[in-house]
Amino acid sequence: MRKVFVVGPNPGTGKTTTAINLAACSALAGARWLLLDADPICAIAATLDLGGHPGRGRRHDLRGILYPDVVAGLDLLSLHEDGEQPLAEVLASSLLEECYDGVVIDAPAFPRETLAGAELLVVARADSLACRTLPGFLASLPAAERVSLLLTLPAEPGGTAERELRQRFGEIVLQPAVPHDPEIGTALMFGQPLVVRVPQAPAAIAYRLLAETLKLAQPSRPRSRRLLRKTIPAVAAVAALDAGQAGMDDANEELAELVSWDQERPALTQTPVVTAVSAAPARCWPDDAPISLLLAATGGLLLLLAESSRGGLALALGILAAALVNLLLARLFPERQPSG
Repeated sequence: MRKVFVVGPNPGTGKTTTAINLAACSALAGARWLLLDADPICAIAATLDLGGHPGRGRRHDLRGILYPDVVAGLDLLSLHEDGEQPLAEVLASSLLEECYDGVVIDAPAFPRETLAGAELLVVARADSLACRTLPGFLASLPAAERVSLLLTLPAEPGGTAERELRQRFGEIVLQPAVPHDPEIGTALMFGQPLVVRVPQAPAAIAYRLLAETLKLAQPSRPRSRRLLRKTIPAVAAVAALDAGQAGMDDANEELAELVSWDQERPALTQTPVVTAVSAAPARCWPDDAPISLLLAATGGLLLLLAESSRGGLALALGILAAALVNLLLARLFPERQPSG
């Protein structure tokens, strides 16, 4: 899972605006992202006017206040609305890995947490002050897997200060600089990220290019594979129903676990596999086995076709073929079915 810390050396650099729009770009590309408000000075929920958000509340074992789907595919987690919550504990939660493809953290200027395995995006104004203060600021930050520098609000695009910063810091400086754009304020007045409200604004285009440069604006596939791995035992249990009472007990246990797992995480995208297997009878009898297996295998085939994986496609075709044979035998030789 990608973890991107967004930091800035001083107020007014556009750090929070960058975190909001970068997370929105990543989610709009088709993945599931979390925007984590960890800066007590900058309240993203207030910035986006989410006080009346219908889904506001606590979720599962995540600490803080969650605002689901502030943008399609993007949840906001605020750590400071009901007392300070430890960022390290939130990032260590296994639920993040299960529910999200990545997280953008609007971090304090000097994050205390270890950044091992995380990416650091430093947002600084392209002015003469940054030329003097950035070296010391960068030296004070904890080591990260990757450090990038985003320049914002240049007085003159490509001017002296921007050229000096690019020359001094070299490859870590990203293209392009985010220009001053009055549409940012307009979008925030409507409680929306700029990339959603005015997608063709100059700054919105710059944020989309930023997401593409960091390879965040790409649909992520691992989460659907995790869902598939979770459903395979249930499909296998349904296939084993004709083994007798033990097979039925195994199927009931697997299906109950899957349905519970799915319902506890409403933020997850509903996949064909989850829908098909969850729709199977709560108490499966042998007569239901071929149809249940066929539904589950068909859902798996659709999901794996979307994954464009040859191995996965072969597996799905094999399951589907077994289901069809099982269904055919059940219809041709009904006397083979064990009695309830």
